[in-house]
Amino acid sequence: MQRSTNGNPPPPPGPKGQGFQNMRRLAGDLNGFIDSLHDEYGDIASYEVPGARFCAVFSAELMKEVMVDKEPILPPAYPWMHFDIVKSPGLARWRGADHKRLTTLLVDAFNDARMGPICEMLAEQTTAHLERFRPGETVDVVDEFERLSWKETLTALFGTDGDMHRELGRPLLKSVKMGFIVEALPAKGLIERLPLPFVRRANKAAKELDPLAYSAIRRARDPDHAGDDVVSHLVRATEEGRADWTYGNDREIRDEAYALLFGAYEPPVVVIVNALHYLALNPAAREALEREADTLPGDRPISGADLERLPYARAVALESLRLHPVAEPLVGRIALEDTTLGGYSVPKGTRVQVSPRILQSRPEYWEEPNEFQPERWLSDPHESQLGCPAHPFLGFNKEPRHCRGARFATALMVCALAGLARRFRFEPVGDALPKRAGTDFGAFPGPVLMRVEERPRSRAIPNP
Repeated sequence: MQRSTNGNPPPPPGPKGQGFQNMRRLAGDLNGFIDSLHDEYGDIASYEVPGARFCAVFSAELMKEVMVDKEPILPPAYPWMHFDIVKSPGLARWRGADHKRLTTLLVDAFNDARMGPICEMLAEQTTAHLERFRPGETVDVVDEFERLSWKETLTALFGTDGDMHRELGRPLLKSVKMGFIVEALPAKGLIERLPLPFVRRANKAAKELDPLAYSAIRRARDPDHAGDDVVSHLVRATEEGRADWTYGNDREIRDEAYALLFGAYEPPVVVIVNALHYLALNPAAREALEREADTLPGDRPISGADLERLPYARAVALESLRLHPVAEPLVGRIALEDTTLGGYSVPKGTRVQVSPRILQSRPEYWEEPNEFQPERWLSDPHESQLGCPAHPFLGFNKEPRHCRGARFATALMVCALAGLARRFRFEPVGDALPKRAGTDFGAFPGPVLMRVEERPRSRAIPNP
C-alpha cells in the first residue's frame, strides 16, 4: 500500500473521475459493477457517483472492521424516512444506549416463550396454505409464498391478518427500496418532496393497513387480550418490567411494526423459492429433507413444536440464504467521521458497502462455495443463530445490528420447507435458477413457475 505524499493513508484504489459512468454501470448491472471492483482492486475499492462517495469491502477482516469494530462511527445508512410513510427513527437509526435499550425490547419480542405461539400459528397457516396445491398443476411460487409470508407476518405482528390482501405490501416495500436509492442521490431532499406515483401508491396502501395496526395497539391494552402478537409486546413490555423503553405515542408503535413488516415478509420468499430450485437440482438433498420431514410422528399436520426437530430443513434455508443473500449485493454503512479501513483513508460521509454475495462465495472461507451443501450447517447447529459461526455469513447481519426477527424468519422458512417436503415436490419449468433484479434488493422481476408433483413417502422411522 502506498502512502499519500502528505504522510496520511491514501484512499482505497478504484476508478477515478468516472462518476457518471459509474452511475450508468450501477443502473445497468449492479452485481456486475460490484464484481468488477472486487476483480480489479481486491478486498477494498472506492468509487464515486455525482454527489456521493462509496467504499466497498470484500474480505472477512474488513467486514468485521466495518460492522463490528467501528460500528459506532459506521452505523447503517438507512433512510431516515420512507417518504413520510414511516417517520420514527426505528431500531436501525438509533445509536449507543438508546439502540441497546430498544434492542432489548425487540429481542424479547421473539424469546422462547413468545416463539411457542408464533410457531403454532406458522404451522397452522402453512398447513392451510398447502391445500392450495394440486399435483400436476403449474404455479408461480413467488406469488404463492409471498401470499403465505404476508399472511403469517401480519398475524405475528398484529394478531390477525385482517384479510389484508398482500398487494398492499408491494407499494409499501417499493417505497422502502426506493428510499435506499434516493438516499444516495445528491438531490434527495427535492426528490422526497415530489408527488411521485410510487409514493402516492404507498401512502394509499398505508392508509388501508393503518386500521389493522391501530386496532392491534388498542387491543393490546385490554388486560383480557392474550398478547401473543408482537404489537402487544411493544405496548406492554415496559410496564411489565421486561424492557426499559417507552414509545412516545401510538404512531411510533405503528412505525416500529411497519419497519418490522417491511423487513420481514419478503426475505423468506426469496429463500424458499431459491431453495425449491436447489432441491430439485440436488435429489440427494431433497430426499434428506423428505426423510427428516417423515420422521415427525404420524400423518398429522406439522406443528410448532416440530420445528426444533428439523435441523436439515433449517440447513436448507441457511444454505439457500448463503448462496443468494437477500441483501444482495450490498449492506450499507455511512461514515460519521473521518476514519480508516484496512489502512486506507475513508472520509466522513462516505457510504461504506459490504458485499454478502461475494463474502459468502469466496473459496478462502467456504469449501466448494458454489455448491449447494446444506450439510455444512449441521456440524454444530446450536452454536449460533447466525448459522455457520466459523465463516463470514451475513444472512441476518452481524451484532450489534443482528436482525431481531431472525428467529421468526427462520421458523417461517423451516415450517414451509418441511411442510412442503411431507407432501409435494416442486419441479422447475426450465433449468435456470430464478433471476433477481439487483436494484430490487431481493425481489424477483417476474413469475417463477414450478410444477407441483406428489412425492413418494420415504421409509423413515418415526420419533418416539
